[in-house]
Amino acid sequence: MPAPLDVTGHRYGRLLVIGPKSVVKKHAMWMCRCDCGTEKLVALSALRQGLTVSCGCHRNEVTVARSTTHGLTAEPEYRVWTLMRQRCENPRFPKYSDYGGRGISVCERWQHFESFYVDMGPRPTPDHEVDRIDNDGPYAPENCRWATRTENCNNKRTNRFIEYGGERLTLAEWSRRTGIHYATLFRRLDHCGWTAERALTTPIRP
Repeated sequence: MPAPLDVTGHRYGRLLVIGPKSVVKKHAMWMCRCDCGTEKLVALSALRQGLTVSCGCHRNEVTVARSTTHGLTAEPEYRVWTLMRQRCENPRFPKYSDYGGRGISVCERWQHFESFYVDMGPRPTPDHEVDRIDNDGPYAPENCRWATRTENCNNKRTNRFIEYGGERLTLAEWSRRTGIHYATLFRRLDHCGWTAERALTTPIRP
């Protein structure tokens, strides 16, 4: 019986095989390191057949290259789109932990700049940025708008801290912790003048 094939150290496209990892549904899976630094588990068959040649960065670059035919690469909207994808999809991007690292993604449609531009339109002024209406939601047509920096900051999940029980968390984090909707907590604190304890511990009426 032939010995198992060892492809450790072999290169397939941008992927360098580090070593065997496991068997999933009878497929030998190997841990690979992409030239961009990302490690990815890939089936040996996909490597040998050339089906997988990178961690996904190659596909992204192809998408960007295709989008350059629109002639808008020098426009501010293109930079906004590029930075949006970087903070959601590039683990080495400085702010990745606040976006992609916590599950914020860019929708399938907006993987193409042309679609993003059609949905959002031109940026109204240099002070406008892409703002997500739901800060826990994705970058998608139904969840995004152009907003000024001030409006954007007012909608950030980090803009309001509440101290209670020896903990200091944002209002959004307290909302997730208690299960009480963000808007309800905001209304209790700002409009009703409730204390933090009362706002965070009073159950919602059926």
